Amino acid sequence: MRRMRKVLVQISLGLMLMLNFSQVSSTTAQCSMCKTNVKNATESKDKKVGLGINDGILSLVLIPYLSVALVGFIWYRRFRLKQMNESN
Repeated sequence: MRRMRKVLVQISLGLMLMLNFSQVSSTTAQCSMCKTNVKNATESKDKKVGLGINDGILSLVLIPYLSVALVGFIWYRRFRLKQMNESN
């Protein structure tokens, strides 16, 4: 029963990932202010504005991944401790 449940969870996760990645569409996700700043920076050869925007983008991308990793680590530790207590 546990093995069947595990297989069903894996199949459902795989199906959700496939559906998620199959719905990719082309979008322009820049706000008008960012777009204007980048355009002006490239015209005036100012590298500091571009680097600041790149740092902002990296922090916006990194924070969700770190949050998910932290939750996953805490979940793993609790599961591992629970299994160790059950085996003793």
